[in-house]
Amino acid sequence: MSEIFNESTRVLIVQIYSWYVFVPVVLGALFWRRLNNAQKFILYIAILSAVNHKISQVVRTYLATDSNNAWVAHAYVPFIFWFTWRLYKNELKVLFSSTFFNITLIICLCFFGVNSLFIQNLKILPTNGIFLISGVFIFWGVSYFYSLLKQTVYKSLEKEPVFWFTTGVIMYYSSTFLIFLLVYNYLDKDSETTYIASIFNAFFNLVLVTTYIISIWVKPPRLVLNNFS
Repeated sequence: MSEIFNESTRVLIVQIYSWYVFVPVVLGALFWRRLNNAQKFILYIAILSAVNHKISQVVRTYLATDSNNAWVAHAYVPFIFWFTWRLYKNELKVLFSSTFFNITLIICLCFFGVNSLFIQNLKILPTNGIFLISGVFIFWGVSYFYSLLKQTVYKSLEKEPVFWFTTGVIMYYSSTFLIFLLVYNYLDKDSETTYIASIFNAFFNLVLVTTYIISIWVKPPRLVLNNFS
């Protein structure tokens, strides 16, 4: 195994992430009063990610006799999907109807339940659910960028929180979709390629949290209504 892509590298990145994941949470608490609705949902997603990571660590280290914390991911997947769904339902209303989003929500939540109960039990990582939300999130992200092209009013994208959030979502879930899940499904778990995949996945976790931070940090311009009367 190479000197860079090994278990120690993965552990180092995970240790960095364990602290870094709380940065957007702290930032959101400090800037709460000036956050708009989109930024608040991004903060909720950041909080959920931080709580999920910490609970997974605690369960794996102290509570699970077999070091199995897969059930935490089973609970995390529908929650992260719902919060992201709420965010994009508002941002993509110019492209998709409310009915489309409601049907998508029902179908995905039913799939998560069936998968956890009958296909991948609570001791197995819910890769089917992760695979599904990765595909849906990538679709919403691409749709968001397409919606920007259809706008007739110029926007300063560097101050748009959802722009930064979507950038991170596409980068992270594309890596999850193409690197993490596919590699783990078709290669031996102890191969060097799986270590490389897990390291890249951990790295893109850091990238995703960074986009959370930027999304909460930026100060989007307030809508000013001109009175012509």
